[in-house]
Amino acid sequence: MENIIIQKANDKCSYTKIYAKPTRFVSNIKIFGEIGIVCVYDMTIKAKLDDRGIHCMFIGYSKYHKDDVYCMLNMKTLKVKNT
Repeated sequence: MENIIIQKANDKCSYTKIYAKPTRFVSNIKIFGEIGIVCVYDMTIKAKLDDRGIHCMFIGYSKYHKDDVYCMLNMKTLKVKNT
């Protein structure tokens, strides 16, 4: 996070100055530990008011995927899922 913060005296962050390109996840920044809903894509028919997602916690960005893919921790099973 320190490399993407823009200082008052500069117009670009230090990462952009060194690598001459913007950081890959600046537009998709999330707070560590944020709770989110991960959709479950089952082929079963669900009632209108049934839950269609799982409560998961944001634990980081996926290393080998696109910029908007997050690592989410399922709170019940303690398994990590890339979404």
